[in-house]
Amino acid sequence: MFYHATFKDNIPSILENGLGNTINKNWQDSKPGIIYLSNDPEISISFAECSEIENDYFHSNIVIIKIPLNLNVTPDTNVGGC
Repeated sequence: MFYHATFKDNIPSILENGLGNTINKNWQDSKPGIIYLSNDPEISISFAECSEIENDYFHSNIVIIKIPLNLNVTPDTNVGGC
């Protein structure tokens, strides 16, 4: 199981366009079509909490999407936390 944390306001776009195809980005250097996932829901939340969107409304409306995948993936070496 993998997890993707996002903001509640992004859900309509995700439902319509899918993950990775939304126009809203939480990080300036986010790449189109790249989806940031974690195998730990708390880590997923922490990435949303320290997104570049500086807005208390968004940060109080974080939701987690569960993604039932069984993948062999490589960790992102560019991740250092907040």
